[in-house]
Amino acid sequence: KVTDKSGIIYYFGYTTDSKIEAPNLPAGKSGSVKIWALNKVEDENGNFYTISYTEDTTSGFYYPKTIGYSDKTIEFTLSTRSDSNKEYEESIQVGMDKIVTGIKITSAGETFQEYTLHYEIGNSKRSRLNKVSLTGYKDLSLDYSDSSNSLEQLGSAAGTPLNVSGSIHLDYRVPFYDQAKCDEIKLKCDCSASAECRATAAGYNIDVQQDCAEGVALMGDYCILGMQSGPLLFTDDVDGDGKTDLIKITGSKNDSHIYVTKITEKEFQEYPGSPGWDLRINSFITTADMDGDGQKELWIAEDDNKTLKIIKPSNYVFNQVQDTGIVIDNLEYDPKDIKLISNNFAVDMNADGRTDLVMLYDSQS
Repeated sequence: KVTDKSGIIYYFGYTTDSKIEAPNLPAGKSGSVKIWALNKVEDENGNFYTISYTEDTTSGFYYPKTIGYSDKTIEFTLSTRSDSNKEYEESIQVGMDKIVTGIKITSAGETFQEYTLHYEIGNSKRSRLNKVSLTGYKDLSLDYSDSSNSLEQLGSAAGTPLNVSGSIHLDYRVPFYDQAKCDEIKLKCDCSASAECRATAAGYNIDVQQDCAEGVALMGDYCILGMQSGPLLFTDDVDGDGKTDLIKITGSKNDSHIYVTKITEKEFQEYPGSPGWDLRINSFITTADMDGDGQKELWIAEDDNKTLKIIKPSNYVFNQVQDTGIVIDNLEYDPKDIKLISNNFAVDMNADGRTDLVMLYDSQS
């Protein structure tokens, strides 16, 4: 139950039909509620209307059955649609298999108005409303202007096809996660350069020259150049124009840069990179809208016990850095299991249009 600022109360899942269960669950898992649907809305004076539902237990979708206010009711007639697509949410099959073909309005049990909805299959192979019939009235017909859908290679309109993939450089390297192993290899290589050190190591049955050669052959590239850990790409609206832009992070060990690329029908434009960042395999990096202006920023915490920084773009260059002072202390990394101990994510928790930070710890907290 939710009460808004004006005193209107919204009830969710207070009736059996408004508790929408997840379909196709394993044996013994029946009765798991996936959605608590809105079933009643009441104002501060006690006036209310109710909503009942029909659930398709096969597809997992649910549809309004009736809307009732006092002795007045709106009833919906459903029919099986011929253009249904199967969709999945969290590995559970969902999909709209029904379509509204009739609406009846009654008052005190008497039919007041009754509509019949007619559909046709359009060029997109999807159902579209083409006629509305109301008892006692002339039919209302709807016409559509169909546009042809086709795929074109970028730049083909100008006669010069654009090879986008050949223009996107995605090399992204971070320091090797097991620095202790790199330090061990370096120590043996330094020792192998000294006859005295080699002799001392040999007394302990250690061949530092062989260990150095094997270590360099096995992990020398990782230790010196860093570990390739990419590509790191985000697709978000950077400038608020309603079109998706490409954000990529590339660079060498201890020197990663953020780039924005705009792709249109006629051009592929990559803007200059940001100042360098010292990113790690366990760095927290995400796009989010902190201030609700509709434009995405980058949130970065480079390593465990580092502060969270928010980077906003200026002319498509991510160079405006704000240090929040919030210490991100759950970015621990276990090199033996090669996994993060915890996780963080950005989400709007209270529906205010601004993104919040949620930190998860591998504990009961």
